[in-house]
Amino acid sequence: MQIKTKISLGFIVLTLAALAIGVIAIYAFWEINTSLEEAQSYNPLLLVTSRLKDLISQNNSLISSYFREEDVENLNQIEKSFTEVNNRFLVYLEALRLGTESEDFQKWHYGLWEKENFPYALSPLPEDSPLFQEVQELKSLQVNYQARVNMVKTLWKQYLTTQKERNQKSLEMDEPYQIVVQFTQLVDDSIKQLMNPLDSTYYLLFRYAVNGDPDGRLGENINAYFASLRRGIEDSQVLSEESKKSITAQVEDLAGKWEELEKVLFTEAEKDDKFMEVYRSYSRLKTTIEGLRLDNWIKLMSDINQNQKNYLLASDPVEKEAIKKKVNGLMDTLGQFLEGDFLKIYATNTAQVVVNDRWKPFRNLWQEVVKGDEQLRGLNETIQTSLSDVWDVGEDLSQAMETMNQEVLSSFDQALLRARELQNRLSQILYIVIGVVIVFSLIMGTTLSRSITRPIQESVAFAEVLAEGDLTQEITKKRKDEMGKLFASLNQASSSLRRFLQEVREGADKIISSLDALQHTSREIREAGEQIAQTVSQVARGSEEQSQNLTEVSNHMESLVEEVKEMAKRLKEQADKARQTLQETDKVIESLEVTGGNIERVKGAASSAFQATEEGEKTLEEVVEAMGRIKDSVFSVGEVVKNLGVSSQEIGSITDLITGIAEETNLLALNAAIEAARAGDAGRGFAVVADEVRKLAEESAHAAQRIAHLISEIQKEAERAVRSMTESQTHVEGGSEAVDKAREAFQDIHEANQVVTQEADNISLSFQVVEEASQHIIQLVREVNDIAKESEEGTGRIVERAEEVFTRLSSVASISEENAAAAEEVAASSQEQNAALQEVDVTIQELGKMAEGLKENLGQFKI
Repeated sequence: MQIKTKISLGFIVLTLAALAIGVIAIYAFWEINTSLEEAQSYNPLLLVTSRLKDLISQNNSLISSYFREEDVENLNQIEKSFTEVNNRFLVYLEALRLGTESEDFQKWHYGLWEKENFPYALSPLPEDSPLFQEVQELKSLQVNYQARVNMVKTLWKQYLTTQKERNQKSLEMDEPYQIVVQFTQLVDDSIKQLMNPLDSTYYLLFRYAVNGDPDGRLGENINAYFASLRRGIEDSQVLSEESKKSITAQVEDLAGKWEELEKVLFTEAEKDDKFMEVYRSYSRLKTTIEGLRLDNWIKLMSDINQNQKNYLLASDPVEKEAIKKKVNGLMDTLGQFLEGDFLKIYATNTAQVVVNDRWKPFRNLWQEVVKGDEQLRGLNETIQTSLSDVWDVGEDLSQAMETMNQEVLSSFDQALLRARELQNRLSQILYIVIGVVIVFSLIMGTTLSRSITRPIQESVAFAEVLAEGDLTQEITKKRKDEMGKLFASLNQASSSLRRFLQEVREGADKIISSLDALQHTSREIREAGEQIAQTVSQVARGSEEQSQNLTEVSNHMESLVEEVKEMAKRLKEQADKARQTLQETDKVIESLEVTGGNIERVKGAASSAFQATEEGEKTLEEVVEAMGRIKDSVFSVGEVVKNLGVSSQEIGSITDLITGIAEETNLLALNAAIEAARAGDAGRGFAVVADEVRKLAEESAHAAQRIAHLISEIQKEAERAVRSMTESQTHVEGGSEAVDKAREAFQDIHEANQVVTQEADNISLSFQVVEEASQHIIQLVREVNDIAKESEEGTGRIVERAEEVFTRLSSVASISEENAAAAEEVAASSQEQNAALQEVDVTIQELGKMAEGLKENLGQFKI
């Protein structure tokens, strides 16, 4: 299978896996959202029950405020709040019973419902549902509760009215009381003023009796005080005429005793007796005047007033009864005095007015106050009994409300439990699927990486062997993918390079052997030239002895002609060999051209491997993108779980609201208990209710805490899910890093292919150098061929001239100079030929060195 196909299949499988994860995540989100929507469907009912409980608490608080308020006018404002709370309570019950969108509800309750700003639309409860029956029961209990509350409120108003009337009567008692007290105080002060002249008179009488009256001034002063005392009695506005006569008679008696004392002042025996009579008369008068004082009655009236206040403040019926009896006894005593002796002793008209217009109304007002207080006591007992009934009905109402609230909370908890179970189940499925995908991705990535990296490593190792010059190795593994094509291309390149190097080596050997032959031929030609030069020298020397040695010259010339012919033949053979060398060199050039084509094919194979690695890199990039999409899918699942955590936090805020309401209810119950404690016995019923409300608030707080605990568990599970998603993202990122490493491996392969291509280019350049050297060899061989041709032509000319010499031996004398000149020409030609042959020899040596260098370079390769 092709690597590209494997990667495509892996990408398709990963895409399908990511799609499956996405579908599972979407399905999980949909299921969880459905479960949460089911749980959220109870939010309106929870909010309604919460508000109903709050309204019950407000109603209880208003009752407490109502019975703490003692101003009848302020009760009207509280009654408005009562009416508002009751209407709100009933409209919530009607909203549950009829539904907020029903025509009847819109017709009768829309205005009040709109003021509630309720965030949800309520559907009517089914009539056969338990909640509907509980709503009906709540409505019945609320109507009964409200009727009893109204009755208690009426009694409380009557109580406050009676209390106000009683307090008013009590206030009205102050005015007659103050007048009676003021009149009594005025009488007492007037009587008290009579004591001053009486005491002064007695003091002067005592001094007079002891010291006498030397200057006569004491007697005058005593008479003046008696006159003042008489005027005080006569001018008194508070004493009756009868009282004045009685007191005046006693004053006159004291004055008579003073006159008797004055007569016997200088008689010691009688003076003491008369002074004792004066003293007794003074004591009787003083006792009479002090008996007219009313300070004791003033104190009695003060006691009456204080006990009346204590009576109004007392809360214990027994204590109130004792105080009432005490006040009545004191008032009877005071009444007997005021209506009896008071009218006789003091100014009759004024005292009569005080008694009739002030004392009697004061006594009647007191009786009315006592009567009103007894009515208040009866009303209080009735109110307490009615309040007990109200608390009982209120307890039933609260219990029914709590039952309804618990049922809604139970349904809500069950919905949350189902959502949590569904979340756990779907999370497990999602974890399993993600785990399978991750394992599959790791297996697939490892398999693909091995299927790519191992062949590439083998190819790199093979290329390194080729770079070292070992052309004997081959890749024996057979594959049907891109790596198989790469192996085949590398094997083909190695085989082509091996054949090319073999051909180059063979061509180099042929060149070396041809150069050896050419060098040998050149050496023979040079030796022949030397012989020709020697011969020509001999001809030059023998020209002097022509005549003597004509026959010998003739013979020599004949042999010379033969040798020259032989040399011409050899030169011809040498030229033929040069032409063969030229042909062999052309073959070498053709081999070089073929080898160059093989090098180009090697370069093409390396380029194909380069393109294959590029395609592998692109495929890995597609795998990276697929891993990115998998990462995004896992991230989306993580976001879903995070959203679930946010929803659980919103539910937690609802429990916080419930806890806050419970705390406020607990505070209200605490305030009610404090007020009940302040009210004493009258507030015991309130204390019981406050304690029950406090217990209800504590139970609500405990329930809210349990809900908060469940929400906390859900949030913890959500956090664990988020951590799992994070770990999944980490694994996916690890897969991405693995793919990145594979891509880096492809980049290494890419660089290795670049190295192979570069080495192929270097080999191609080397073969270009060889080709250029071969072209130079061809050029030199062609020059040698041209020299050989020139030598052949020169040899022909020598033969012709030798024949000409031979034919003209008969006329040696005539042509001896010509022979000498010809000999010189032959010598010069021989020198030129030797010089040319030396150049050819040097060129052949250079070609030999180049051929040996080429052979040494080829020796680096193992073929």
